[in-house]
Amino acid sequence: MKGNTDYYFHSVLQAIQDKWVNDFDSIRSDSTQFEEKTSTIVKMVIDRGDASYEKLSGDHEMENRDMLLFFHFAFTERMKNLCLFWRDLFYQHLRGKILQQEGTLKQNQLDQHWIQSKELLSEALLELDTSVNKELTTLHRPAQQKAIRRWSMQNNPWPIYQDQFNEIAEQSTALLSNAEEASGYSAYFQEIENLILEMLQFCRKSVTVLDEQSGAILSNIDENQTEVPAGFVKKLQHEGDILIDADFLSDFSPRLEALMSSFPKKWEVIVGTRRGLLLKHEIDLKSRTLQWLEGEIIPTLLDVFELTSRAQNTLRMAYSNMRNRALLIPSGVLDKAEVIGIYQPLLRSRERLKSLFDKIEERSQEIRNRLSSDFHLSRLYQLDEPFLPITMQNTIRQFGQGGNKFLSRVTDFALTSQKAVKGLLSRVEQEENLGFPEKISRYIEHRKPHPDNEQYNPIFLAKGFLGTSFATGREVEMKLFQGGVQNWNLGYRGAMVLTGRRFCGKTFFGEWMAYLHFQPANVIRIEAGQELNYQGRKLSATFDLLEVLDFIKKYSLHNRPLLWIDDLETWQDATHTLYENTMALKRFIDHFASRCFILVSINSWAHQNLQTFINLDAAFQSTIHLDHMARKDISRAILIRHGATHKKLIDEDGSKLSPGEFKSLIRNIDVAAQGNIGEALRWWLSSIHPVDEHTIAPNFSDRYSLPRHFDTESSLFLSRILVQKQTDEYQLRKYFGPAFNDRYSDLVRRFVNMGLLHRLANGDIEVHESLANALGARLIDIN
Repeated sequence: MKGNTDYYFHSVLQAIQDKWVNDFDSIRSDSTQFEEKTSTIVKMVIDRGDASYEKLSGDHEMENRDMLLFFHFAFTERMKNLCLFWRDLFYQHLRGKILQQEGTLKQNQLDQHWIQSKELLSEALLELDTSVNKELTTLHRPAQQKAIRRWSMQNNPWPIYQDQFNEIAEQSTALLSNAEEASGYSAYFQEIENLILEMLQFCRKSVTVLDEQSGAILSNIDENQTEVPAGFVKKLQHEGDILIDADFLSDFSPRLEALMSSFPKKWEVIVGTRRGLLLKHEIDLKSRTLQWLEGEIIPTLLDVFELTSRAQNTLRMAYSNMRNRALLIPSGVLDKAEVIGIYQPLLRSRERLKSLFDKIEERSQEIRNRLSSDFHLSRLYQLDEPFLPITMQNTIRQFGQGGNKFLSRVTDFALTSQKAVKGLLSRVEQEENLGFPEKISRYIEHRKPHPDNEQYNPIFLAKGFLGTSFATGREVEMKLFQGGVQNWNLGYRGAMVLTGRRFCGKTFFGEWMAYLHFQPANVIRIEAGQELNYQGRKLSATFDLLEVLDFIKKYSLHNRPLLWIDDLETWQDATHTLYENTMALKRFIDHFASRCFILVSINSWAHQNLQTFINLDAAFQSTIHLDHMARKDISRAILIRHGATHKKLIDEDGSKLSPGEFKSLIRNIDVAAQGNIGEALRWWLSSIHPVDEHTIAPNFSDRYSLPRHFDTESSLFLSRILVQKQTDEYQLRKYFGPAFNDRYSDLVRRFVNMGLLHRLANGDIEVHESLANALGARLIDIN
């Protein structure tokens, strides 16, 4: 009897003492032993269970039958519970290691938890050993015999227990594997946090350096000077030249994208245990993390970037003003006031720098607080709290509920209609007295965002793809694009063109589709006049699209990339025309659209022009028109961006803006924007006025328009610029011929001076973006 009890019971309990309790600290330093030592104990139990089950299935009068029944009906259940207790202890330890890795749990806290776990395991094993020994020695007693007779008439539960023990062994493997994945993803979370903090520190340091540089110049002020210091102008020129605009996103975006690519779209994480089960939660870790970053961090980070750039521009302007003052002062002896006056722009700029620095610090602290409180992978284990909560959803719900105030608005309208008619007559009279340039400048000023909305403006003015959190609507267009990609994967041609007016979201939609359907490394973005890097090879900046396509054709033999050409209308210069480049693209599509998926965007003016002359759409499988977005989607897009700013929206009376008032405001904006999402965002921004640091109020009462009449020459000239989007005098002279010098050269100067045209840093001109679409619509009406 004793030999059998040693085999079935004591050897297993002693193995647990040796493998689990005595090696507890060894397992802590090498977590992989957990799987091995769990499997060892489980195998011992299963071997003994199988042996006893086989014996019990045979001779019913066999020796030690009572002991074997006790093994199956009593010991295995307790043994299973001990294994589950062991599993849970180690799960908590693995989770604690994640918390320690994140810095949430200190090392001494983890040490204390480990000591307590070992004590609990020892106590549980001792309790099991004591109870088993006691019951084995009393099997002959009447109470125990009664239980044994009951067990002998029941089905043996061993097959079920066998499956459960095997499951425990598999769970130990799953726990280790999942913990390793979680540790890796947690490390990526920390790398992303470090990247963001690095960018904040870079911005802070940039402004600090600017302050030090300007301070060094001011420290040389000598009130007794009577002439401009030697080399002073040259030094200012140098200081201004080295203030190159920092392209923060070109450094930040690729690094963030590389880190995000390590996250899985589908990850099953173990978030807890319950009896014999592992509680699992399936999550799209990549999308959830990206949505949180885009909703909670990136808008404020963009604001920090904008403030830093503004600081650089402030100092650059000060240097320029100082240089101009120094050059304008006549040579000879100067009085003190003239010398000190040279430095005045820099003195004022330093005050502005301090204000900008304080704002950068404030925004940076907001980001650090959000990262510290929410950006931890371990929040997945907090089942009572959401993982990476996005606070802007509260804003969306704020306007998604409640009724309107139609009846009260009818009453208000009846009381104010008489005043409105009188005001309208007065405004009409004033309108007639305004000249053409005044109407242009008034329209531009009216469309400008409020200058005090520094934190609010960037998220609405940012161009291009901001991330999936800001994507909404476009369901029909998405299905059309998805169908094109599916057909391309089946071997058919893949070529699509996106068209629409300025700011209708062509770039956003194209980047969105690239993100959804193609790997980042498999997307080739080509821009006119920009250097191209692909597969480790470089192609110098060019406006020759044929050369670029030949380059891609040569080095994409073994890939099936997406070729993304945004703003096709910009592919033209003095040597290469848009027509030539478009014909080269059509030939490329005919021969290589089954190997490359070609996505092109082009503004509606250029698209209509090319469609007339070369039937552009015939080269593509589909033409996706993005001019119009549904009002509900425009409303949601505005809410998403507004929510990301964490500002409160109130009405004229200081009360929270009601859903009805918000819908009315959106309706007016949608009408003004004619369904164009980008125009709607700009109309919203120009109607928003700050009340205080945390509160804003809309005011969409006035809407100015462009002059109704443009003469024939102006209409023709402006239409040409709209087709090209950006151009210069050389291309215009080439297009209009001798008539340019006679008729149109003066128009360039006049329209630039009044603001209708905007001259870029490279010398090109374009229609001012605030009135590009309104001007296009007006010219269509005239023609």
